[in-house]
Amino acid sequence: RCLSQLAADSDAREEFSARFSRERLLLGFLSGCRDESCSFQRVTPDGERRRTEVRFRMARNPRTGGIEAIIRVTDDNEAAKEEAILQHIVNEEFDSIAIIDTLLRSIRFRNLGEGAVGTTPNKYSDYDTDIRYAFSIVAAPEDYEDCIGAISLGRVMQELQTQKSYEYAFSMHDKEGRWYRKLLKYGYIDDSRREILLSRTDITRDFMLQREHMNKLQAALTEARSADAAKTEFLSRVSYDIRTPMNIIKGMTEFAYQDAADPEKLRHDLDRISAPN
Repeated sequence: RCLSQLAADSDAREEFSARFSRERLLLGFLSGCRDESCSFQRVTPDGERRRTEVRFRMARNPRTGGIEAIIRVTDDNEAAKEEAILQHIVNEEFDSIAIIDTLLRSIRFRNLGEGAVGTTPNKYSDYDTDIRYAFSIVAAPEDYEDCIGAISLGRVMQELQTQKSYEYAFSMHDKEGRWYRKLLKYGYIDDSRREILLSRTDITRDFMLQREHMNKLQAALTEARSADAAKTEFLSRVSYDIRTPMNIIKGMTEFAYQDAADPEKLRHDLDRISAPN
């Protein structure tokens, strides 16, 4: 009851007293439960709220035969804050986090953010079986085989032999038919190289901006090619229009040289050269 007074509110105090009463702890021990623990918020003398963990470990005293408990009270505030910060980062940055056991070839999802709700079908513990199931639902039929081949466990492990991480981007849709662009990233958790951390990030916005940029570049390139073609055609026509009268003038000039001894013919040739048409 003294420990229950550490809790910050009355509901937590009542719950603690009921859960860790002497009678309940004894019944739990006789049923095979040796350890009990709980966490709650307590208020320090200066008014700060801190998370506290209380753990009971029970054993039978070999001398007296009585059941005794060792109680440990620890300040879990910093660990709770770190966990909350980590959880916030995970929710902000990733759709989902999963652990792949390469020995068991299994997958376990550790976190599903808001972006993963409804877009992360998960039915099987076997990794390869589960991705085949998931991608049969969310991927376009024409992309299915490419996706499975790119992220099979064998392919992932092969890629991680030569690089620290392996990434694969793909398009998927939800139940309402909305399409998204996702990025999967694989990397070993530690040097034992048994477990792989798999994260999925939504890159739809960046993908759409990049595609819009590429469309603008393509349109500009097409326009430039059209302008270049028009310029080439114009120069070709101008060149033809210039060459035609020049050839005529050249020919009449040659006639004038030939008729230089005949004034009448020479005048006729010069008149033809100077004529506007």
